[in-house]
Amino acid sequence: GNKHHVLLDIASLVSTHPLSLKDLPPDMRPEYLTLSFYKLFGYPTGLGALVIRNDAFPHLIRPYFGGGTVSAVIAGENFSRMRSSFAAFEDGTVNFLALTTIKLGFDWLDSLGGMTSIAAHTTLISCFIRKRMRSLKHYTGKPLCILYDSEGVQTSASSEEVSMGPVVTFNLKDANGLFVGFSSVEELASLHDIHLRTGCFCNTGACQQFLEIHSDDVRKTFEDGHVCWDNMDIVNGQPIGAIRISFTAVSTLDDALRFLEFLTRFFLVTKAPLAAPLTSSKGMHKLSAVCVYPIKSCAPYAISRKWPIVSTGLLYDREWALITMNGRSLSVKSAPMMSMVKPEFDFERNELVVRAPKMKPLRLSLLREAGEPMEIRVCGDPTVGVTYSDEVDRWFSDAIGKEVRLIRSSPAHLRHIHSTLAFLPSPVEANSPNSAAPPTGSTSPALSPISMLTSYLSGFLYHGASSTGEATNDIDSQLPERHICLANDSQYLLISEDSVEELKRQILVQHPEEKVDHIS
Repeated sequence: GNKHHVLLDIASLVSTHPLSLKDLPPDMRPEYLTLSFYKLFGYPTGLGALVIRNDAFPHLIRPYFGGGTVSAVIAGENFSRMRSSFAAFEDGTVNFLALTTIKLGFDWLDSLGGMTSIAAHTTLISCFIRKRMRSLKHYTGKPLCILYDSEGVQTSASSEEVSMGPVVTFNLKDANGLFVGFSSVEELASLHDIHLRTGCFCNTGACQQFLEIHSDDVRKTFEDGHVCWDNMDIVNGQPIGAIRISFTAVSTLDDALRFLEFLTRFFLVTKAPLAAPLTSSKGMHKLSAVCVYPIKSCAPYAISRKWPIVSTGLLYDREWALITMNGRSLSVKSAPMMSMVKPEFDFERNELVVRAPKMKPLRLSLLREAGEPMEIRVCGDPTVGVTYSDEVDRWFSDAIGKEVRLIRSSPAHLRHIHSTLAFLPSPVEANSPNSAAPPTGSTSPALSPISMLTSYLSGFLYHGASSTGEATNDIDSQLPERHICLANDSQYLLISEDSVEELKRQILVQHPEEKVDHIS
């Protein structure tokens, strides 16, 4: 009958476990093995190996060739003859400098006791952290961690736990049982020098199986703009990827404990939140400033007057953005000079005034003017913005030293808040000026941070404007859904002054010569 050749990817397995094919019958041994030296030693990148069984070599026929792989070739005819053996598969100059490190890598593994000792070490750590992660429960009794293994979704000990290896794959849930987006977990972890991998890990089959994602769902999310590597992580309340931590020969139990402390500190809710407004009788909380960011990632504008709340949050907040020439929104991380672009409002002239070092002020009308629509992406989400003139684009390009375009969000293409935030109250519920905040000790339901913020601001902020700035009387009926303009994924952000002071302190520790008084 037909003979099938088997290629076995052993890169992940052999990085922490021994592998021997000697015990397999000859006809059961795979013809090809692939491995990564980077996963074995952590160095060098881009160097791996294809191990070929001798009797399988003749079946490898390349439809193309590169330099150094042919014995003969004729330029004017379709004639070429490949070199024999492995030389036919090594195009160009082999990375011989990196090859010299391979022996050192194997010697290092031997010095750790070999792969058997490494397997025992990593299995001990991974079993420990799986057990501890399963024990983490919110005050509601709901589990924090949802682990995945060969038996499916696991919230209790697995019969195959010891054989699961050093890779732990999971998702997080909040105290209400709602999934936490893996992108936000990864971003927060990176700030604490914890390196995670998130998404589907180039393993679509396992991702669909464990997360119960139907093929039609994949097509639909792609049509809606989701692609690999973007920040979309929750669709209709369900994750479309997961979080993965891996332990290696150099990992320690302290690494596992540090990660558990990270989960406990930032995601585990051990007691019910107090049903109290942002300010209490004890004066524990005080809102010192409210800012809007008219142009996404540029400098803020401090509010000093009554300010309307619309369906997208604070009026004009992140309503403009700078985009690259291929339609991707730009952030201050890739263009630091954006932080020096300072917008402010001139309400007498109904204009947005933008200032930047060594640039004359730029004035833009707050009234919506006719402009060309342009398809753009914000955090992976497809949307449509309205462009400005070439003169305006040149001003911003000169101001930040990078070729960009200015766009304004389109009222017809507002983005929906991600499902992970869908449980927050609607704007009217959270901000009604006529509703009093429940007193300390009240049995009313616990307020979310947004509720506390907007209840406190009830005398400062007000309803009565649409997302275009036009007055409305029935905001509840006209704005039944909450949206965002060009923000990443939420309408509001609360920042404590303590965190700002800690940032200043850390800057001064690493760069004593820096001035930090302007950071507020």
